[in-house]
Amino acid sequence: MKQQNEEYNKVIEQRKRIKKEIKKLERDANVKKYINLKRALNNNLCNEQYNSCNHVLVYSKYYYDQLNDTTIKRCGCIKCGLDESVLDEKREELSPNKIIMYDYLKKNNCNINGIKTDNMCDLNLAKAIYFKIKENYSNINELTAIKYFEIALDNIRNINVSDERKISRAKRLSLKPNFNKWYASDISRKE
Repeated sequence: MKQQNEEYNKVIEQRKRIKKEIKKLERDANVKKYINLKRALNNNLCNEQYNSCNHVLVYSKYYYDQLNDTTIKRCGCIKCGLDESVLDEKREELSPNKIIMYDYLKKNNCNINGIKTDNMCDLNLAKAIYFKIKENYSNINELTAIKYFEIALDNIRNINVSDERKISRAKRLSLKPNFNKWYASDISRKE
C-alpha cells in the first residue's frame, strides 16, 4: 500500500510539473500562434466537410417540448456526423469540435438538408452501421447503402441476442463495449 501511495504521489507531482510547463508554453507568442492556426485549420476542415457532404439523416434526438406543446426532432448525418442536437446544449459547455458544429448550424439557419431516412437512432450507432456497409461494399450507391442501413438497423432491433452478443456487436461496429443505445427510445429525452 505504501508503494502505491508513493507511486501515486510521483504521478501527481509529475502532472503538476507538466501543467506548469504547459502554462509557460501557452504564454509564448509562437505557441499561441500555432494553437490559433491549428484551431482555424480544424474549423475550416470541419466546415468544408459539412458543406461538401451529401447528408443522409436520421433523427438523432427527440423530445416533447411542454412549453411550446410540440415534439422536437433533431437530425444528424450518418456520413459526416453533423448533428442538430448540439443546439440543445449551452455553447460554452461544448467541446471544441461541437462548438464548430454549433456555429456552423447557427450560420446556416440551424438546418441540415439531405436524404431523410425517418429512422430514430443514436448517431454513433447509425454512423458505425453506415461505415461498415461502405467498408464492405465500397462501390455501393447511396440509395442502396441507405436500404442496407435500414435493414441492418431493423435486424439489430428485432433479433433478440444475449448481452454477450451485444458486446460483440458493439466491438464489430467499433463502438464502446458498454454501448447500449440500440433502440429508438434510447435517444429520447424526457422533459
